[in-house]
This record gives sequence, structure tokens and C-alpha cells, in this order.
Amino acid sequence: MERENRKPEWIHKQWTGSKKYPHMPMAERAKIFLPFSALKGYEAAIEAKKKIRVSKKELSEDMKETLDRKLHEIMYFVEQGTHPMVTVIFFLREKDGTGEEGEYLKLTGMVGKVDLNNRWIQIVGQKINFADIRSLTLEENSRR
Repeated sequence: MERENRKPEWIHKQWTGSKKYPHMPMAERAKIFLPFSALKGYEAAIEAKKKIRVSKKELSEDMKETLDRKLHEIMYFVEQGTHPMVTVIFFLREKDGTGEEGEYLKLTGMVGKVDLNNRWIQIVGQKINFADIRSLTLEENSRR
């Protein structure tokens, strides 16, 4: 009975640290518990496989005329000093830029610049060539 209540002798000793290893700061200790990826780039490769790659679609003449009218309307606003909100669906080529495959993205934001000579529009820092635009919508709160 007396043996059960007795604690080992070492339990009462003060911890003085390791003589072999120096004390590690808390910031360094946190690095030990960071996630580890044995296969670098594996997650990115899986995400790339999930993307659906498509070929760029050609616009009909009617769609080109409608797009041209909208671009001129947006250009009018920009020349007046207002930067309208638009929604654009555009084709984005693969990163290497050599192939004809890519994906269609939808972007909503404020028009920064329109360059008719070089045929591009800048929306929220993204430069988009006119030839890559599939559709362009001027948001209602931008019309005055």
C-alpha cells in the first residue's frame, strides 16, 4: 500500500535542459510541425489535370459587331473620365502561350484602360486582347 503512494525520485528534480542540445526558440520549434509534402508539385499537377482545356471559338459577324459597339461605348466612358464596371468572358491560352488550347474565364471589374491601336482592354490589371473576348457586358450601375 505504501508503495502505490510513493512517487519516483526523478519527479521532484528541476529540469535544467539538455547538455547535448541548445535550447530552441519557439519560432524554430513551430517549423517542426509545418506540413510536409514529399512530392513537390504533385498538388499543382492534380489541379492542372482538373482544368478543362478547350479550343478558342470564332465569333460570328453579328457577335463581332455587337462586341465592337460595346467596346466603343466603354471607350466613350473612359474618355469622359469614368471607368465603368464590366463583365467579360475571355479566352486565356495555356501558360506557354504556344498552343491553341486554353480556358474561358469570366472577370468582373472596373475598366482601367482601352487601347484601340494595340487592340486590348485592361480590367482590374488584366490586359485582354480584343480577339480573345467572347462576350462583354456593361454593368447597369455604370450606365448613366
